[in-house]
Amino acid sequence: MTAWGSAEILTRSEIDAIETEAFRLLSEVGVRVEHEELVRAFLEAGAGSEHQVVFFPRPWMERFLQESQRVEEDFSLAFECSAGAYPQYILPPGSHSPQPHSLSTMRAMVRLADRLPNIDIVYSGMGIPCDVPPRTIELHQRLLRWKYFKPYRHPLARFRPHHNGPSVITESSLCRYAAEMADIMASDQGGNAGDYCYADTYLNSPLYFNRKEAELFVTLHGQGLHCDVGTVVTLGGSGPVTISAALPLQLAEILFVNALQRIYYRDRTLNFGAVLGPIDMSRGIFRYGRPELSMGILAMGQIARRHGALFNACSFFCDAALPSAAAGWQKATSALSAVFAGSTGTGTCGLLSVDEVGSPEQLVIDSEFAGALKRLARGSSPQDGDSVVELVARVGHGGNFLAEPHTAEHCRELWEPGLFGSAEVEPELVRELWEQSLQDSGPVYIRQDTEKALRQVIRNAEKELHC
Repeated sequence: MTAWGSAEILTRSEIDAIETEAFRLLSEVGVRVEHEELVRAFLEAGAGSEHQVVFFPRPWMERFLQESQRVEEDFSLAFECSAGAYPQYILPPGSHSPQPHSLSTMRAMVRLADRLPNIDIVYSGMGIPCDVPPRTIELHQRLLRWKYFKPYRHPLARFRPHHNGPSVITESSLCRYAAEMADIMASDQGGNAGDYCYADTYLNSPLYFNRKEAELFVTLHGQGLHCDVGTVVTLGGSGPVTISAALPLQLAEILFVNALQRIYYRDRTLNFGAVLGPIDMSRGIFRYGRPELSMGILAMGQIARRHGALFNACSFFCDAALPSAAAGWQKATSALSAVFAGSTGTGTCGLLSVDEVGSPEQLVIDSEFAGALKRLARGSSPQDGDSVVELVARVGHGGNFLAEPHTAEHCRELWEPGLFGSAEVEPELVRELWEQSLQDSGPVYIRQDTEKALRQVIRNAEKELHC
């Protein structure tokens, strides 16, 4: 019984039509790339260009897909759940008033994530601290993440080793310092610098790689580090308002990004994602907690499976500003879709109001839900032993299976909540976990001399960048 990657909401002809439109976008409209080096690289690879717009003929793109390495691996047993991102505010347990994040509250959120059983990875930091220079926030984030969250080996390490280090950098001016910190971590914990540093940049939909984002990509590549490029298509904003028209646009952008990765990093695997949500037409803002996001996840996951691509869905977000029923159903809609779409994981846990607010209470709730998602992704396989006929016959009409040896043997396969004994959140438990996390005690995952060296890099950056 398999739930992971089982959803098929598109017919074969619908996928064919989506791909045809995506190929036309790449060959007739093209992608605007505001960086001369990148344009030259595409030209040398056989693409066309005119006035900083790169064009990909359909035969070129079809050959690119055919030469890709299919990933047939089943990630249902390694479905990962992440926490963190870049919330500017923290919502203390029991409060309805968010407060600005600080180094101490960010450290506490990292410690709390480390304590929770179903949080596998912390994406960058757990907040944006207001008490450090803004230009070096990302350096402080990576230090706290390395110090207070357990080392982690990404399930995708076989295909994308650089994913081992979830410490994002978004400013070109910080690349040198991030590389120095990554070298220090590699010396302390093994591996190479690329395992501890990668960048996270984005296309500007539709079909636009602006100079700042492109420059970050080139700079990181020059440092020997990896730079991921994401896409976000908003229905009625940066993309057409209908899902049927927006899917070809997102697919075209995904194919462009994969071509870029192939040219610069020789990455023969395909990596697909899905961020396809609507603009709230009454307010003009992007919404994550809507069913259209889930429809995009399910559709793109199916297209990814056709091409043997890795797939990671942007899910587990909500628009709700407080832990609530609204937050629950909004998160559940996209998180469940991620499982059925065959995503390698979901995230990020602990966020409210999209990614503006971090909540310890929501982080604890999401960790419990993450455990249930992992159980769903794992599915079930037939068991050897007694047949159902023999089991029922032994118990008899109106009997009970509680005391049966078969129950004792297999009952641990059932999911049980790890922290909550009932369906309700226990406020005292959340407050206790939060108070423990606020105390500067608990596991530390780097040596003192390593921390000293990392802090020196941050001090150098703040001095040289005139912070």
